[in-house]
Amino acid sequence: LALVAGAAVALAFTPALLWLTLPASAGRLAPVAALLAAATVVGARQPRARRSALALGAMVTVAFVLGAAVRGWFMPSAGSWDTEYWKGWTARMGVHGLTRVYGEPEPFDLPRLAARMRGEEPLLMIRPGITIDYPPLSMALLRLLSAFSTPAAAGLDGAEAQNVVVKTLPVLGDGAAVLFLLVAFRRRPRRALALAALYWAAPPSWLASAVLGYLDGAYVPVAAAGLFMAGRGRAGWAGALLAAAALMKVTALLALPVAATALWAARAPLRRAVAAGLAVVAAALLPFLAAGTLHLAVPQVFRIIFQKTFSGGFANPWWVAGHVVTVAGGGDWTAPVRFVRYETVGWPVSLIAPALFALATVWVLRAQRKVPGARAAALAGAAVVFAYSMLAVGVHENHPHALVLLLVASGLASRRMRVLFAGVAVSYTANMLALSGLGRFYGPRHLVLEPLATAWPALRVLPGFDVTLLLAALNAFLFVWLLRCLPEELRRAEAGPPASAHTPPVEACRARAMI
Repeated sequence: LALVAGAAVALAFTPALLWLTLPASAGRLAPVAALLAAATVVGARQPRARRSALALGAMVTVAFVLGAAVRGWFMPSAGSWDTEYWKGWTARMGVHGLTRVYGEPEPFDLPRLAARMRGEEPLLMIRPGITIDYPPLSMALLRLLSAFSTPAAAGLDGAEAQNVVVKTLPVLGDGAAVLFLLVAFRRRPRRALALAALYWAAPPSWLASAVLGYLDGAYVPVAAAGLFMAGRGRAGWAGALLAAAALMKVTALLALPVAATALWAARAPLRRAVAAGLAVVAAALLPFLAAGTLHLAVPQVFRIIFQKTFSGGFANPWWVAGHVVTVAGGGDWTAPVRFVRYETVGWPVSLIAPALFALATVWVLRAQRKVPGARAAALAGAAVVFAYSMLAVGVHENHPHALVLLLVASGLASRRMRVLFAGVAVSYTANMLALSGLGRFYGPRHLVLEPLATAWPALRVLPGFDVTLLLAALNAFLFVWLLRCLPEELRRAEAGPPASAHTPPVEACRARAMI
C-alpha cells in the first residue's frame, strides 16, 4: 500500500506538461511506473486471502490521494459565476462585520418589511446584480474562513487567494462527508472506507465544490448526519443538525418531513427535536437581533424561495417543457436550452409543481414509516430530494447535490442501488458540465484546460441538439425506478449487505477476541 500511495502521490504532482509531451517525457514518468510495478509484484506474492484486502486498500488509497489532488489543483480557479457572490459577501463582511452583512441597522418598520417580502421594495445589492440571499450561518462560516486564511503562504496571487477562500467551505464539507460516512458505517470498517472513498473520488462531489465553488457541499453532510440521528431516535441531535443545515442553505428544509417520519418510526419525541432546532436558530439569529439587522436578513433570505424561473438548469420535465415553449415561440430546437421565466408560460405551474412534489413526498414518507432506521432515513431523504429536483420549478443544476451523499449514506446495499447511484452520478456530473463546464480559469495554472473551456458550448450540442434533453429522459427513468423499488430498497438498506466471510463485522471480531 505504501508503494501504491507513493505512485498515486507522484502522479498527483506530475505537471500537466509531461502528459502533453509524451512520449518524449516518458522517462520522467519511469519512477511512477517502477513503483506500480513493485506494488504489483508484492501484491501477486501475497496469500490469496490477503489479495482482496490489498486490492481494496489500493483502491481506497488511490481514491483519497487523487480526490485530494484534484481539489487542490482546482481550488485557485475562478469557478462558477456564483463565487462572485461569495466574494462580494466576504468583502462586505470584512468592512462592515458579520451582523451588518444584510444592511445597516434601521428601526423596525412592519409595512416596509412586508413590502420587501413581496418584492415591492428593492433589496440590498452589494454591487449591480449581486444580492445576499443565503442564511446567517453561511455568512458566519465565510467570514470565519476569510479571517483565518493565509493564502499568501501558498504563493497565490490576489484573485487566486480569493478563490481559495470562498471554495474552502464546500471542500471542508467534502471532508466532513467523508468523516460522516466513516462514523456512520464504523461497524463495517471495510464498507465505511469503500463508501467514503467512493464519495471523495466521485466527480459529483469535487466538481460542485472545488471546481465550481457551490456551497451545497457544506450543508449536505450536516443534513445527512441529522437524518441519521433521526433514524436512530436521537431527537435532540437531529433537530440541532437539521437546523444548522437550514441556516447554511434553505434547501436543507427538504429533509424535515423525512426526519419527522424517522423520529415517529423510532418512537422518539418530536418536540425535543423541535426545541433543539429552535434553540440553534435562536442562537444564530440573536447577534443580528442585537445589532438591529434581523428584520433586514429575513426578506433577503426569504426572496430566494420565490424566484420566477420556470426552468433553472437541472434536466427535469420542466426543463424540457421550457424548451418546448421556446421552440413554439420561434426558437431553434437544435440550440442550447434557454432559461424560461414564469411569465413566458401560460400554465399555472406555481400550483402544479408543488402539488406533484407533495404527492411524491407523501409516497416516500408512507414507504419510510414502515422501515425505521438511519440508512432507511438516508434513502428516503434521497428520494425526497430527487422528487424536488424532478417536480419543482426553478431547480438549478447544483441543487440536487444532497442526492449523491444520501444515496451513498444508504449503504448501496443492493446491485440495483449501485446501478441507480451510478446513473445519478453520471447524469448529475454531465448536467453540471453542460451548464457550467469547469468554471472559469485565470492565470497560467490552468492554461492546459483553456481549449476545453472554449470548446465546451460546441460539445453540449454535439449530437445536433442539447444533450441535457437526453439527461432529462435519463433522470425521469431513474426517478420512476427509485420510486417503484423504494419500499423494497428501504428494507434492504436497513438490513445491510450480507457479511462476507473475509470481512466480519466489528461485533464478530470482538466476540472472537473475547473467546
